[in-house]
Amino acid sequence: MDDPSVLYLCVALGCVVLICAVLAVAILAGRRREKTSHLSDGVHRSRIDAS
Repeated sequence: MDDPSVLYLCVALGCVVLICAVLAVAILAGRRREKTSHLSDGVHRSRIDAS
């Protein structure tokens, strides 16, 4: 086993995993924002009506 090649392979795999994790979190956060944005719109409207 060549140490440099194994090291580069591990670093490359780590970067791919991190990128996939960031994309997954971004997608989930976007879906949550869409759901919460509808709820917050209703809250803001009710606050405006109340005032």
